[in-house]
Amino acid sequence: MHLHYPVPSILLLPRLTRSNGFDDSLSRTQKPVLKQALCLPPSGVVSPVLPWICWTLWTARNKLIFEDKATRSIETATKGVSAALEWCQAQSTKNSEIVCRLPSRSEPRNATRSPPEFSCFVDAAWDASTKRAGLACFFPGDRSESPFTGAQMIALVSSPLLAESLALRRGIEKALEAGFTTITILSDCSTLIRAITTKNQITELYGVLQDIHRLLSRFATIDFRLIPRSQNRVADSLAKQALKAHSQLSSVP
Repeated sequence: MHLHYPVPSILLLPRLTRSNGFDDSLSRTQKPVLKQALCLPPSGVVSPVLPWICWTLWTARNKLIFEDKATRSIETATKGVSAALEWCQAQSTKNSEIVCRLPSRSEPRNATRSPPEFSCFVDAAWDASTKRAGLACFFPGDRSESPFTGAQMIALVSSPLLAESLALRRGIEKALEAGFTTITILSDCSTLIRAITTKNQITELYGVLQDIHRLLSRFATIDFRLIPRSQNRVADSLAKQALKAHSQLSSVP
């Protein structure tokens, strides 16, 4: 992507954190820093701004090539920051409390903890050869309610991480369907739990993470907890059964 502006648009942004300035060419050592750069106040942008700047540069390029309309550098930079701010505001979860609980270093790795009163265990099984995934969620229930589960197979899943995120989203949807307003989601996927609680942007999960954050506002309190795989055996088994059952049906002539 090559745009020839008198002044590079990226230099017109509010001062970026974690950087010492960027030259016109953006060296290899500067690019990784830019990916994590955040705009300082009063911009109001609390997430990395690079994706939005790249998008506005791309649309400006298309206008120049296909419509012969040039866009000033300052307009491109402003549109990028505005788009980033709009996205941050849309992800706001003012009506819900999100808590992340990761295992303590002092806690034994194999220590068992009783599940919270209203909890949902989620897991996924992924087949690399068919790009199919089995998704499962398990609600152990409390003393007054019986446990219930949800499992399904879906196709066209590109990675195990995407499968895990789809399973977690399905668990949240099932919790809402069941009428829960307070829930703890338990998963053994540390990358996914951190992405949700820190709002890190993972390209392949972008759409799913957006769906998840939209659903969070419908809970009074939602807690995400990372657990060892040994404590997620029920959901793991359900996910594998869903994937295996479909494979068996597909092999029947």
